[in-house]
Amino acid sequence: MNAEVTYPRETLRAYFYLRHVSKCLRYVAAGFFKGHVSEATLCSPFPLIPGYKNLCNFSDVTYGNSWYCGRPRKLGLTCADWHSVRDMEFTRPFALSDVDMSLTEQLRKPPLLRLIPSTVILHVDKGTPIRPEKACPGKHFQDTWQLDRPRGYFLHKQWVRSDCRRQWPDPPTDAACLTNTTIVFTGDSNFLSWFVILKSRLGCELVIEQGTTTWHRPRSCVRADVNFHMSWRLHGFPNHPVSDHWAPRSDFLEVTDQLDSVPDRGRYVVAIHLFLHYSIHHYSVLYSRLLAVRKAAESLLDRNPDALVMVRGPHTAYSGWPPVLGGDMAGPLMRELTVRAFRGVHERVLYLDFWDMSTASENSEFHPELYINEAMVQVFLDHVCSNS
Repeated sequence: MNAEVTYPRETLRAYFYLRHVSKCLRYVAAGFFKGHVSEATLCSPFPLIPGYKNLCNFSDVTYGNSWYCGRPRKLGLTCADWHSVRDMEFTRPFALSDVDMSLTEQLRKPPLLRLIPSTVILHVDKGTPIRPEKACPGKHFQDTWQLDRPRGYFLHKQWVRSDCRRQWPDPPTDAACLTNTTIVFTGDSNFLSWFVILKSRLGCELVIEQGTTTWHRPRSCVRADVNFHMSWRLHGFPNHPVSDHWAPRSDFLEVTDQLDSVPDRGRYVVAIHLFLHYSIHHYSVLYSRLLAVRKAAESLLDRNPDALVMVRGPHTAYSGWPPVLGGDMAGPLMRELTVRAFRGVHERVLYLDFWDMSTASENSEFHPELYINEAMVQVFLDHVCSNS
């Protein structure tokens, strides 16, 4: 999208009104252009966009998921000319009552770090850490969906698992268990962090699709000697990638479309993460997307017996997109919605629960620190390699 695109006065007026009547706190603008004509309009998962009597219904390009944008008014532009997206920043004041605002401010307070008083005396007996006897689960994933049990603890920034025994501890064995394997990461920037870590561990060759090298550009990584392939791509809408430039619509792809594109044969690991970009929308949007993902995951598992589907849950975060994230505010509900949406297929789909890990590390940012991401990746690999 070129830099000359501006928001019409009607768009801005609708924006300031929309935040009071719609079901989200932050919006996406769609960029339409054809030749030298361009226009930006507002988008929403709901067909209610004040200021626009006529809407573009993009459910046909979002796998049936609801996504609407204002129809461009300029002559020569149609709904088919949608090419780019861009964030519209939060506006002030928020569309929240005083009570709601007070609650979110309390929940968003960062964790208070306390030093252990010098009067506390610790007696530590010599011994070895308790190690679980059972190996990480094979094709029985029911236990991973139990949210009431701790998964482990951090010791000198190393995650010690208490739920199952690790079997693949280092990069050489990573390469061995990932032979003839394709990993598909579909989610947000938190999965991009995993992609970068795995690229470093496995030494695969980076491939970025043609176009700009912005962070949101889809990318892949190949290691030919073991026939390993890994890809990362942003999930579909709602998605809030950038507010300082336009992102090509082609950078985004519905999770359901990515699941459907997996071949019927071959070892494929599909990891799914729907969290941050849904936290600023009505929770019904997340739930409807999860139900669609579940249906597509079941279809994949029915036609490809060697496929492995993993769903990553939310993690604790205190800062990033105020007033949305608030430590224990949105995460537990989103975890419960995920469990509910996949109920009935818990034995076929594996759940990656990092709530305990991010709480134990007192994680503050919505992009966890490197050592936390490395611990998450290790858990991911434990499950992948245990199911090789």
